[in-house]
Amino acid sequence: MHMRDFIAKCHQSLTKRFGRNEYDFLLAFITALTVQLLFIIATLAEHAFNLPLVDSAGYHDVAINPYSVANKAYWQPPLYVWLLRCIYRLVSPENAFAVRFMHGVVGAFAAALTGLLAHEIFGISVIIPAILLSIYGPFLFYSTQLLPAVPATMLFLVSIYFLLLLRKTHLQKHSLLCGISTGLSALTVANFLTFVPIQMIVILANKTFPSTKKKTVCLFLFLGGIAVCILPVAIRNRIAGGEWFAISTNAGINLYIGNNPSFEETMAVRPGVDWLRLMNKPRREGAKTAKECDKWFVKKALAYVASHPVSFFYATLKKVAFFMNGYELPRNTSIYSYRQKSPFLAALVWRTGSFSFPFSVLLPFFLLGFVVCSGKNSSAKILLAFIVVYSLSVILFFPSDRYRLPVIPVMLIFAVAGVQQLVNSIDIRRKLITVLLPLISGVALSVLPINFPTNKIPFDAELDVQIGGSLLRRNKPAEAFSFFESALDKEPDLAEAWYFYGVGLLACEKFSEAKEKFQTCLACRPDHERALHDLAFLLAMENKQEESAALFEEVLKIDPYHTGAMKNLGIIRIKQGRVKEANELLHKAGVLPNNMEIILRLNKSGRPQPFLKPINVQP
Repeated sequence: MHMRDFIAKCHQSLTKRFGRNEYDFLLAFITALTVQLLFIIATLAEHAFNLPLVDSAGYHDVAINPYSVANKAYWQPPLYVWLLRCIYRLVSPENAFAVRFMHGVVGAFAAALTGLLAHEIFGISVIIPAILLSIYGPFLFYSTQLLPAVPATMLFLVSIYFLLLLRKTHLQKHSLLCGISTGLSALTVANFLTFVPIQMIVILANKTFPSTKKKTVCLFLFLGGIAVCILPVAIRNRIAGGEWFAISTNAGINLYIGNNPSFEETMAVRPGVDWLRLMNKPRREGAKTAKECDKWFVKKALAYVASHPVSFFYATLKKVAFFMNGYELPRNTSIYSYRQKSPFLAALVWRTGSFSFPFSVLLPFFLLGFVVCSGKNSSAKILLAFIVVYSLSVILFFPSDRYRLPVIPVMLIFAVAGVQQLVNSIDIRRKLITVLLPLISGVALSVLPINFPTNKIPFDAELDVQIGGSLLRRNKPAEAFSFFESALDKEPDLAEAWYFYGVGLLACEKFSEAKEKFQTCLACRPDHERALHDLAFLLAMENKQEESAALFEEVLKIDPYHTGAMKNLGIIRIKQGRVKEANELLHKAGVLPNNMEIILRLNKSGRPQPFLKPINVQP
């Protein structure tokens, strides 16, 4: 038997056993997973892909140490951290291959599900959309990064699938499953809640339900499924943090980032001291609790909208242009920096002039599909409604490549459907305006020359600093130093590189060299409070108490809530005999009276403590 005949026989047998759709779904999943596996293997030697960096490091740290957030409301939607924690129970967090592969399984399932939706709505082969999504560069990249975008996308595709099933079957279980999957997706990326009103309208407007009573029951089951997911999180936030937050506390600051008079500056704010300074703005004006901080940011954003409506309108237009542009707008790291470390990724994500692959190709064909396929197809209109509502929710806050990612599978479905219609229909091919207008419009929108807020950020050098910082946390200073040096070769004035270089030397007890690095950091950026703090620590070690105290006071001028500076300055004041002032500082830093004796016993020399583990938390 020839190999071709053998494959055909196997195909026929499996199709008969599982059903055509199930077999195609399985084949699409295996194909997408194979692409994920090849990409993971090809990038295993690169620290950039295997170490959790910036936002990924935040999720990773909380997954490993859940007690770090036990006594406060969730800062970010928590489901992704729970997923990561489950993965870490199965494999070691240090096993980068296994962790990334299990993450890639979720991406492969999302790709296969995209193919299944395309088949259900447009009759397209399951395999084609699944393969195209699996090799869509940004989707492939984020499928193996420790970030929630792809898991959230997969969950919402499940929700859409059950919504479409509900329209056909009217089964109550499909309504409940649609609600649960919507709730779970919102616990991963909260923006998905904006689509709930559309889902409710789809259920209520469906005239094929056998009775109004059954329609009402399905609606309540749908909403009940959402509530079952979100209500326990809201109650937990109330118990742990003492305040009601439905999902997380970061909505206000995210709204403010994209809606203020200097929104382009806040969109480009960097991890580290700049981000912490932005977060502490409400506290400098008297806010004390997470709810008060959240309200402060919301109030500032709404005040901007009310007092500067024209500016807000133009800012929104700019954000629409950012969202529609082919450029993969970075958040804290740039995919274009990663592509330099992977030929695999470099082939799938690139930019020449204003043309950016792959989005500058996807958008024109999506618009073609929208023009030629939406028509009377009610299921297609549901997908279009999702694209519009979700996109507006991102634009309302602020767009970036990974926040745009959830609409990519749905856009791809329309793109493939549009090409299929173009190939199969002579009538459409004859209507040049129907074909050329969306294609030309899509290209034009995606290649508009735009001055992006992040254009001046040295992402390549920052990536080296982030890798070096992650290696330091893994007690690999020699490797870390080489990355800091690489960053400084690219950007000699990069303050964060000098600072983390100093932190590494301080951890290695090379105090004089660390001191030089902190001083150079401050020469590049005099208001770098972390460098000021650790330089003050080194001066205290040299018994230069007055100089050290002056620097700690400088830190507290920049950040009045820097508890490390409060504690250390308090210790110096005790040694100087200024007990009353020391007590005020230590109380403000949260040191109870019965713990002061312990501090003094452990610090008989009056030596302060270094700030060795900077925290990078992002929205």
